[in-house]
Amino acid sequence: MALLSNNALLTKVRLMYAKRLRSRDYEELFSCSDVNQISQILKSMKLYSSFIMNLNEGDVHRGVLESLLRGELFNEMAALAKYDLTLGEKLFEYVMVRMEVASLLKFLVFFMSGNAHKYVCCFPGFFEKRSKIDFKSFKNVSDYQSFLELIKSSAYYKMFSDGKGENLDMNKIEISLYSYLINTALNLKISRKFSIEIKKFYNSYIDLVNLVRIIRLRKFHNVRPNCVRLYFFDFGNIKTKELIDIYEDLNLDRVCKKISSIFKFKFSEDCDFDKIPKLMRYKWAHRKIFYSSSSPMAMMAYMFLKETEVSNIVKIIEGIRYKLPRSEFESMIIK
Repeated sequence: MALLSNNALLTKVRLMYAKRLRSRDYEELFSCSDVNQISQILKSMKLYSSFIMNLNEGDVHRGVLESLLRGELFNEMAALAKYDLTLGEKLFEYVMVRMEVASLLKFLVFFMSGNAHKYVCCFPGFFEKRSKIDFKSFKNVSDYQSFLELIKSSAYYKMFSDGKGENLDMNKIEISLYSYLINTALNLKISRKFSIEIKKFYNSYIDLVNLVRIIRLRKFHNVRPNCVRLYFFDFGNIKTKELIDIYEDLNLDRVCKKISSIFKFKFSEDCDFDKIPKLMRYKWAHRKIFYSSSSPMAMMAYMFLKETEVSNIVKIIEGIRYKLPRSEFESMIIK
């Protein structure tokens, strides 16, 4: 029975991934002259038509669209969970945390710019019932204390409770939130094989994230060596001491070689380094969804791939909305 459930789930995940946007679909989106055209194309695609249908051009902006797309991903994971309720319940924990972390970071951007009232979210009812945070009330937040009240019953409260809302350390908050997300993935207790594989993935992924941070800190911020450890995630195969040593070395070529050894691809200093971890995650997930015999691994891979597609669509919409050269936002796309 377990084998049948695993095989059925693998088949379903691969069938869902087969409906992904292809090169011709991206080309059609790239050729749009305004956001309304993109909206019409998405409405014509069976994959996105059901929840784009009621949007008008004025509604199609990053906040609403990203929430809707993430909500649809949540619904898709719920549909997959029906094939294995025990597995589905465990993976739901991770999906919930992933959506909550993304939503908290998004809100903080609005809050810190004095635009909390502009925060928009559109989540499925099932998510709203399970989450301990009333995200829809975020738009009514008037000060930091009222924000803390809304997250008081959640696991995130301790990450924010020592702040006063003035000059929030977004780096510290981002590291705390993503560390909580990674720990959630590492402690899912689905199977020993799953735990080994997901730990191996996150170690390589975080190594790349930390190395890219070295490049950004050195190129654009010139942070003092005694403070740089605060910017690293405490995961990965490269320990903090070595990361600090690489940072102090001032040799970006050394960083590029280190990245190349992890990603098995040659990089130079003029590469778009911010794209590297996401590209690595995409390639890992694409490989896993086709070659893994583990349904939970395939589900995790599908979630990463779907998030990448959502991000691609949002980037195209914003590029066209703000009349950016096609080459500029096309280079940001991961596929």
